[in-house]
Amino acid sequence: MNGPKILLALSGSKQSYFAAELCWNLAERIGSRITAHHVVDSHNAWEFIGHENPMFLDSTEYLKVYQKLVSSIFGLGEALASSYVAEAEKRGFASECIIDEGHPVATIARNALEYDLVVLGHRPDRL
Repeated sequence: MNGPKILLALSGSKQSYFAAELCWNLAERIGSRITAHHVVDSHNAWEFIGHENPMFLDSTEYLKVYQKLVSSIFGLGEALASSYVAEAEKRGFASECIIDEGHPVATIARNALEYDLVVLGHRPDRL
């Protein structure tokens, strides 16, 4: 397909699924190529786990938990990517999903520069 390139910000949410359906409909009509993009939010994972000056535990304990959490989130992202690609293929689209790590908004914004359109599902309770 030689049409505009679409970047789909992919999460496991219902809104993200609706965004994917929008992308598939657009791709069918205008011949677009879709790239799904899932970002593992390692930034907020550290905010959740980390402490600047841990007192009761050595900081290496926090680091171990952080690494396990990020590894688990990556596993979830890989399962999500696989499921997305399978669904896209069922609908007749050759699609890919890239998985990045970092702050989701900053990472998607950086990668968006290479695309003609960015589509994401919005969850009003998560601004």
